[in-house]
Amino acid sequence: ETSCLGLTEILRRIKRHGRLFGLDGPNGGAPLKLGLNGARMEPAAGQMYHQIVNDLATMLVLATQNSFDTINAIEDGEIVAPDSLFYGFAEAQERLNILISQRTGIRGTVDGACEVADHLTRLVQQLKKHKVTV
Repeated sequence: ETSCLGLTEILRRIKRHGRLFGLDGPNGGAPLKLGLNGARMEPAAGQMYHQIVNDLATMLVLATQNSFDTINAIEDGEIVAPDSLFYGFAEAQERLNILISQRTGIRGTVDGACEVADHLTRLVQQLKKHKVTV
């Protein structure tokens, strides 16, 4: 849950500083890609950009570790949840896949990812209710 909340907050920070990430202006509708050319930025803005990107990278590593632990808990029977809840996670993955495969614009990708992160937070909160107590 902490990972989901952290990712949501980082995505909101990206939206608040849209100019730094190419969300505003002519690049906002461009497909998401690496190496997007943008306007030169002041050193303070560059530091903010690097901090947000670093926070995102760190949170993604944490989310990966937490999801691995959660999958193991499910396989070990420590979490017993209905299939419908697991389908919710699959639907979230599919939404992310669509954002990337359809080359959604940068703003649309960030907005969509933020919605998925909110949805994942709710799913994880539900999943926690199915933890088996010993």
